[in-house]
Amino acid sequence: FLNWSKVIPSSNILIGFTGGRTAIQSEAATEEELAANAMTTLRRIYGSDIPEPSGVARTQWASDPYSYGSYSAISLNSRPSHFRDLGSVAYDSNDEPRLIFAGEHTSTEYPNTVHGAYLSGFNAAQSIIQELA
Repeated sequence: FLNWSKVIPSSNILIGFTGGRTAIQSEAATEEELAANAMTTLRRIYGSDIPEPSGVARTQWASDPYSYGSYSAISLNSRPSHFRDLGSVAYDSNDEPRLIFAGEHTSTEYPNTVHGAYLSGFNAAQSIIQELA
């Protein structure tokens, strides 16, 4: 479904993850402070020639009333078919498309990740477009 040339811009993107208390504490920091902390770490690892970021985007899941920092957890009994089923179009009794979910919980390749959620949104949109065509 996915046309990568429309999804990935022609620039570099760096994604970082934090968890636990660090993730909660980071929500009090500004985007500039987060970028400065990340750049300190990156420059310690890769040297001082790393350019400054041109922009910063971040989530604040711990204070988001719709997520509170949650994402799906894969149990021992989970199978790839469960993720596919969650991302499938649901039909009504007249075989009309009625519902489709998107999110990291529907990604068979990237479950539990932001990019899995992001890419599943494109796949869901493509499914809707095909159903309406």
